[in-house]
Amino acid sequence: MRLADALEEALGSPVADLRPIAGGDLNDAFAAEFAGGTKVFVKTAADAAPHAYKREAEGLRWLAEPGGLAVPEVLAVADEPGAPRFLALAWVEAGRRTASTDEELGRGLAAVHAAGAPAHGGAHGLVVGPLTLPNEACDDWPSFYVTRRLDPLARMAAERGALPPRLWPNSTRSSPGCLSSPARPSRPPACTATCGAATCWSAPTAGPG
Repeated sequence: MRLADALEEALGSPVADLRPIAGGDLNDAFAAEFAGGTKVFVKTAADAAPHAYKREAEGLRWLAEPGGLAVPEVLAVADEPGAPRFLALAWVEAGRRTASTDEELGRGLAAVHAAGAPAHGGAHGLVVGPLTLPNEACDDWPSFYVTRRLDPLARMAAERGALPPRLWPNSTRSSPGCLSSPARPSRPPACTATCGAATCWSAPTAGPG
């Protein structure tokens, strides 16, 4: 099935135009325009990790809950093998910068982070393109960042010959536990858990984003 056909089936409207656009690093990005004039942002990748788009959609919906920032609406998710896999989002036109833009963005981000999260981490692994990183919760951010981000990435790089093992002494350690740290925020920022869905890297802020 072609991407255009899959979009038509998911959104219930014929695709009048589907063209590639800039804005994708790990994914291919498209602007889709439907017969009724609705414009949609679409991202797709043949090598995306399993459930990548489903997790990202969950993260986007969760980030929208505090209402601190305008988050693109999730319109459709296709994440099953054997057919085009994609995430379709409401198109966001680039706005015009004003004197209050920075303040509004800062206050919005503060509101999202203040909403908090149960822990540093989440119920599902962090999906970044074709990679899936561990995302089990830790009580503090330094411990989480080292054992769930730096360690696994360094180990993967060493295994692929991209990083000499001597440069990362923990590169052979498997399933690291949380480190002991005195820094234990009572309520982690919302983005910490949502990044388990890769949202922090891939949610568009304007147009193809």
